[in-house]
Amino acid sequence: MNSVRWVAILALAMVAGRAVHATPVHAAAKAAGPVAKPSACVDHRVDVAAGDSAYSILRRSGIAAGDAMRWLAPTHHGRSLRDLHAGDVLTFCTVGTRRDGIRLAAVGVMHRQARMRPSLESIRAAGTVRETLVVKSSLEHALRERRVSWHLVDAVHAYLRDDRDLPARLPRGTRVVATFSGNPSQYGARLLCLDVELHGRRHRLFHYVDAHGRQYVLGDHGHGVRILAMEKPLRHARISSGWGWRINPVLKRREFHKGIDYAAPLGTPIRAALAGVVEIAAWHGNYGRMVDVHAASSIDNRYGHLSRFAAGIRPGVHVRAGQVIGYVGATGLATGPHLYFELWERHRRVDPLIREPVTTARLDGRARRRFAAFIRRLDA
Repeated sequence: MNSVRWVAILALAMVAGRAVHATPVHAAAKAAGPVAKPSACVDHRVDVAAGDSAYSILRRSGIAAGDAMRWLAPTHHGRSLRDLHAGDVLTFCTVGTRRDGIRLAAVGVMHRQARMRPSLESIRAAGTVRETLVVKSSLEHALRERRVSWHLVDAVHAYLRDDRDLPARLPRGTRVVATFSGNPSQYGARLLCLDVELHGRRHRLFHYVDAHGRQYVLGDHGHGVRILAMEKPLRHARISSGWGWRINPVLKRREFHKGIDYAAPLGTPIRAALAGVVEIAAWHGNYGRMVDVHAASSIDNRYGHLSRFAAGIRPGVHVRAGQVIGYVGATGLATGPHLYFELWERHRRVDPLIREPVTTARLDGRARRRFAAFIRRLDA
């Protein structure tokens, strides 16, 4: 495990509405000893999953977009918060309620080496823990209470939505036995399996990670969904406008912003968030120069306002995740250089900061045999 480094903690003046540069915890400890938190402060601890960002985690927790973006301002610590990776831990403290408005009082990040694939040895070392979950409002809510990542919860929901033997929403009172590697109340635990008893039948869902690090939610027959972990289209970029209502800076009217704006200098390389086939690489109305990548059967992502395309980017070309596909510009309806990024799922735009797209998956051949071996080892 890598050494833990806190990058930002306890800027209490934010509660009073002032943006203050956060202080590294080790420096604060040397200067003033232990730092007292507000008595009403509520602690949060979130394990960062692939595709997560500090902004998406804070927004899911009820933090207003403007408050979250102030913490991600282009300071040294803001840059650290923007550079999260799977396996890191984001901690923050909030005051207020959803009715009155939730405000940030402290933010910190512990950088750790990502360990996405639980090997048999790591499972044995951590031990398996089984917990019985009783569905009250939804299975997704019960899993979130056990610190299961948003992306995995979304994948479980997608599996249930497409499975013909289980309802998309399990009835209240359904008992589900969840198997974890390690204690689910502590960092590092991994969901391995869900056993659902419904109408006298047993159904099993497995969280499986293959040799290439690809994550799946599968039934014991090897059918299910695969999580498409997205790369960041711009590295270390600041989000200048997030998903949601805003005043259009060009048209000066209220609109719902159905994408993410990343502020970056002219000519900054833009990377494909997902592997796929280029559908469009041309001027496209208000998008200006745009690249559209078809990543899966129902998944597309768009990159707008480009100054130019990367060499070889044209319709029909296959691109890999992380490959440079163009460069930041201000073409189309734009006030300055930035990237406009959209994620399309099932022919509608979704928030790319809180959604990890999934696609249907079916394991065959050697992959199916390896999955069967994983089930045997888990049962043993």
